[in-house]
Amino acid sequence: MTLRFRILGLLIVACGAVLCHGAVTIWPADPLGHAPVEHAIVPLLRIVGAIVLALIGLLNVVAGAAISVLKPALE
Repeated sequence: MTLRFRILGLLIVACGAVLCHGAVTIWPADPLGHAPVEHAIVPLLRIVGAIVLALIGLLNVVAGAAISVLKPALE
């Protein structure tokens, strides 16, 4: 395995970790606390966005780990 693939895999893992950190950052502190129903849409959208962002981040971490560990097809 070349060093180039390992560096690429580590870069993808790092990007996935940053996405997961972003998901934690945008998660609302009081998701559905004392907000009236008409104001509850914003926290719900933040929750949905955080979940989507975390899933994309986890997929990046898995893909980066696979690139770092698995042998390239051309070798």
